[in-house]
Amino acid sequence: MADAITLLHKCHTAKLAYSLAPPEGNSPSASTDDPRQAASVLFPNPPSTDPVRIDASAPSGFKDYDVRSLLYFYQSRELGFSDYLRATSSDKKSFSFMDRKELLDLLDTEPAALKNDPITGASKRPAEEGPLTDSAKRPRLTLDPKDVEFVRHVRERERIVPDNSGNTSLRPTTKQTFASIMELGRKRMAEKHRKPQPGSTHPARPVSQPDPRRANASASRSQPQAKPSQSRHKTPDSRIPIIIVPSVPTARLTLWNVKQFLAETLYIPTQKFVDSGEPKGLRVTFERQLRPNHIGGPKFPKTYQVVDSADNIKPDDWPRVVAAFVTGQGWQFGRWKYKEPAQLFSKVKGFCLKYVDEPAPGDVDKWAVAKLDIHRGIRHNDYNAVNKFWDQVDAFILRDKRKVFFD
Repeated sequence: MADAITLLHKCHTAKLAYSLAPPEGNSPSASTDDPRQAASVLFPNPPSTDPVRIDASAPSGFKDYDVRSLLYFYQSRELGFSDYLRATSSDKKSFSFMDRKELLDLLDTEPAALKNDPITGASKRPAEEGPLTDSAKRPRLTLDPKDVEFVRHVRERERIVPDNSGNTSLRPTTKQTFASIMELGRKRMAEKHRKPQPGSTHPARPVSQPDPRRANASASRSQPQAKPSQSRHKTPDSRIPIIIVPSVPTARLTLWNVKQFLAETLYIPTQKFVDSGEPKGLRVTFERQLRPNHIGGPKFPKTYQVVDSADNIKPDDWPRVVAAFVTGQGWQFGRWKYKEPAQLFSKVKGFCLKYVDEPAPGDVDKWAVAKLDIHRGIRHNDYNAVNKFWDQVDAFILRDKRKVFFD
């Protein structure tokens, strides 16, 4: 029997419609438009008049996706990828970005090319090739995110030794000893203090005349200069608050999903972005919507920057840091300006995002950190956690950061 990807290809190229059958117990005439709610699928199979029924949870023939995931993506192919991720945020399996493009290209191929396409698994290995040996089977390399984060942390602490190749005393062209170096220094000191002999053939050095340009430069240096800090707060970036999130991909909130959560009140697990191959930038900037009767007034900050590394924060920008999401591990603050948790959370508002059914990680319970709880599969409750975050950040800015953002 043909697999689902082959039958879907026929429907796509011939513009035929398949039908979705609901679970047992429903009316025989009942139908559903959502493949995720269907129990089976009826594909037309011309020239035969009998349709082919395939279970919705069966393998689709396209990689490791089942029929239900395949058809839901097919029906949602006109959506943008971010909208598709939001729609499948609670699903166990959703298409990655690379597989999405691969499937769309596959559906537009000729039927003959589809039969020999290795992605669908329809073609067989020639008998003369024989099975792969154990040595030829190369397992896919998987990296533990904790190991990746540890290596990154070690490399951040490395220091480059300066090159002293220009120091001829350390890299001489001839063999030297400390005695010869001391003798050379003694001779130079003697020549420096030697008095000029009468009748010397060396002409006397002319008395240097004052250079008017140097005099003007000295005078300008002696005058007090305006401090750059007086105009620093006039730049637009100086009034943008900064939020720090963890860099480890196993954290609940990262640069991948922070904008969707804090600006759109929708939590999407980081793993969905990692699986889709979406790259992570150095920083994220987003706008938040303020309520008309916001306590901070119309001039309250609306734009926020998010980073996941202290290397992206200049020393003068630390007063702009208003919030930090923590993982409960002290090494997270290794390169921060404030390394001790007690000092850090007196300068920055601390938060920990976690699932409601799991304990707080690491040392979070020992720190002055607010815990934000979200549900694993209930997305309409994300609004409560986001509101709690902004209420505490707004109060912190008005109480401790007024001079930074308003003066």
